[in-house]
Order: sequence, then structure tokens, then C-alpha cells
Amino acid sequence: MKKWMARDKDGFLFIGDTKPVLCRGGAGYTWEGRVDYLSSSFPEITFENSPKMIEVKIIEELEEK
Repeated sequence: MKKWMARDKDGFLFIGDTKPVLCRGGAGYTWEGRVDYLSSSFPEITFENSPKMIEVKIIEELEEK
């Protein structure tokens, strides 16, 4: 599954199905589109290199024996 990820200048991280668009709003520039907000994970994604396409992969946890 592929997604788009971008970070704004305030450090908030966005993830969505469509490529976000940088728009100017009342509080400055922000990413718009179908996005969800994430924590401050993925430090390699910055405002300067956003947006980035990512691939999401589900990894099954191994049972402890």
C-alpha cells in the first residue's frame, strides 16, 4: 500500500492517500488533502523535502514461545 507523507514547518506530520498540496492559510503554509496527522516520527521527512511517497507494509508479530 502506498501513501504520501509530508511535514509542515511546525513539525506536524501528515499521511494520506493522495499527494498533499501546500497551501497558504491563516496560520501560514500547511498541507491540504485527505490527510491524517501523525506524531513526530520519521525525522527523515522534513518540510524542505516534503511531500514523499511511502510504502506501508503490515508485519505480523511473531508469537513468543
